[in-house]
Amino acid sequence: MPDAGTNVSFGLSVAVQGDRLVAGADLLGDDHPDPFEDGALFLYKRIDGVWEEDGYILPSSPSGAVNFARDIALDGPTIVAGDPHYQRLQAYVFRHDGERWVQEALLNTLQDDSAFGAQVAVSGDTVLVASPQYDLDDMANAGAVHVYIRTDGGHWIQQALLTAGSRARQHVQFGQAVAIDGDMAVVGTPWFDNPEIGLPIVGETYVFTRADGVWSLEARLYPGVLNAGSYCGPGLAIDGDRIALGCTGEEALDLGAVGAVHIFERVGREWTETATLTNEPPSIGSVFGYQLALDGDILVVGTLLESWDSGAAVFRRIDGAWTFHRWITKDGGFGQSGPPVAVSGASVVMGDSHADPEVVGAAYVWDLEDLPDEDGDGIEDDLDNCPCVANSDQIDFDRDGAGDLCDDDGDGDGISNATDACIAGPIGAPVNSHGRPIGDMDEDCRLDLVDYSSFAACANGPSDPPPWHGCGVQVFDTDGDIDIDLLDFANFQEFFTGE
Repeated sequence: MPDAGTNVSFGLSVAVQGDRLVAGADLLGDDHPDPFEDGALFLYKRIDGVWEEDGYILPSSPSGAVNFARDIALDGPTIVAGDPHYQRLQAYVFRHDGERWVQEALLNTLQDDSAFGAQVAVSGDTVLVASPQYDLDDMANAGAVHVYIRTDGGHWIQQALLTAGSRARQHVQFGQAVAIDGDMAVVGTPWFDNPEIGLPIVGETYVFTRADGVWSLEARLYPGVLNAGSYCGPGLAIDGDRIALGCTGEEALDLGAVGAVHIFERVGREWTETATLTNEPPSIGSVFGYQLALDGDILVVGTLLESWDSGAAVFRRIDGAWTFHRWITKDGGFGQSGPPVAVSGASVVMGDSHADPEVVGAAYVWDLEDLPDEDGDGIEDDLDNCPCVANSDQIDFDRDGAGDLCDDDGDGDGISNATDACIAGPIGAPVNSHGRPIGDMDEDCRLDLVDYSSFAACANGPSDPPPWHGCGVQVFDTDGDIDIDLLDFANFQEFFTGE
């Protein structure tokens, strides 16, 4: 983190592309060389694998009200910073001229209280600026997204105003999230009540495409399964013909609203949902799906952990299937929306504006390719349950955290594999000194129907026949009281396979 003073909320927003990284700060402390309350953009470059500070950018029209860099976007030589404070309602466009960053445009709107600049996105010479509280006709807070393009002379002009069209409603706040890639823009409206299915606050996500300078609606995206309050669309990401759509209120199992991320793929002009990703494990209040970043086959989801620390779940697409890859976590917290995240190639960035007791904040960078993997099995050492022996399947029979190839006691019964008669016996079942489950009459290392029948036949018999076969206490006395009784039967049933 930079020397920005105290109470700066560094890491409020982050963006990364290639060897360039930008982190936003809500304000600068009095002990910073340029103490502006409006905040700053801190710039970094990666040189020989090391991220180094590369200066900072201040707003050109400070007014003493916090909000500059509330949201930022980066693409090539262009940085966009949104400033939705009601006193300003503007978005800054900065461009690198080959030597330094210069402010190229200050975009704004004439409509008051529109939250212009709350969300921004950039792709090439096109910028999206959201106004989720924009009034359309007599519909307050219906929302709109402004599209700007850069002319050959370096001027930025508005090309279009995107709205929900005939589906616009008051207070739905179209533009709570925006994303763009080339001639395709995506806009989220999580407060939308769907009239077709009669569910409130399920959200609606709009896909617009541009042809010959004209933007038109191509699709509206919904997950296959919705519930009241699914709240789909506060988090969006796009890369080519792939869109990640977050639904922070989606319910799962009996846990309530745990959130999910849905992947949509485009073939021709048709969009199809191809995957649903959830938190690992699902938890209420994680706002899973609010903060998203997508690049190729890597998706990063910023979320809150059960401890209210900041975290990011990394998913990877391998052989056409999305799977959970790893957690990235740091102590700290990020309010109610989860930490902002960004990804470019193998570089993952997570901002945490509350990472310091004095709210200095931080931005953390991980390079997934540089994380150590001693055994070369594709699982980083800090996640590998057997880091010295290749085991990409990560099989852990007794679920003790040690992979089977590294576990001297594979079934956790206290008997080493070298002397264990049953190295994969029922987990937790009482065993004799040889490691065989008590009650395993046919010596197949399972407690099954054959053993059940034998137990029933012996339950009321003598307690001192031959010790191993027959009805001996060494076979069926699970609690060690030198008697075969109902408690033994109950213990037996706990590990009975039913086969």
